[in-house]
Amino acid sequence: DRATMILMERETLPPIADMAAPMLRLAGYRVNPDTNAPHGPRLVVGLTLKRVADGRETKVTLPNDANISGVRWSPDSKRFAFTLTKDNGVEVWVCDASSGKARALSGPTLNNLGNDTVQWMPDARTLLCQFVPANRGPAPAVPRVPTGPVVQETSGKVAPVRTYQDLLGSPHDEALFDYYFRSQVAFLDADTGKRTDIGPVAIYSSVDPSPSGE
Repeated sequence: DRATMILMERETLPPIADMAAPMLRLAGYRVNPDTNAPHGPRLVVGLTLKRVADGRETKVTLPNDANISGVRWSPDSKRFAFTLTKDNGVEVWVCDASSGKARALSGPTLNNLGNDTVQWMPDARTLLCQFVPANRGPAPAVPRVPTGPVVQETSGKVAPVRTYQDLLGSPHDEALFDYYFRSQVAFLDADTGKRTDIGPVAIYSSVDPSPSGE
């Protein structure tokens, strides 16, 4: 409704712990295996609601050392959703635009590695999310025995080729990619936090609701 804006407070000097977190290089992505989210420093650490009509500001109350991303307004402008990354995972939060009160809707179970992992449905009450599959077990261990030799060939001629970072380089990399990128798509009720799973566990490149929400 263009009545309220969100001011996002950025972190000028992120803590060294963010950069020292474990990192996996998988198919062009850099993954923090502890959080099932992208590896890197936190960018947004605070949120403030500012009313356009009179400039009144309301600070959103958040946990200390907040690591915020994915801020999205609901279609009716009454609230907004965002993600909060903790040491052991990513939570889905929602905030009331009139009061500035925010609360967690889920535990640290969001799979934040895909595209648009948290979206509003057209009803302005339901969130479409991608979660870490329940009971997925431990990550694949590094094999003690190589699966085969590393073979490289050359024609002996100079030829320009593209170079890409962090490609999958082994069957173990493929297994890790499948492990961390598989998601359970689910509806999340923004009022009650009730979760309703949809479809099979899979690797989803994108999930988009229709304009009617059906």
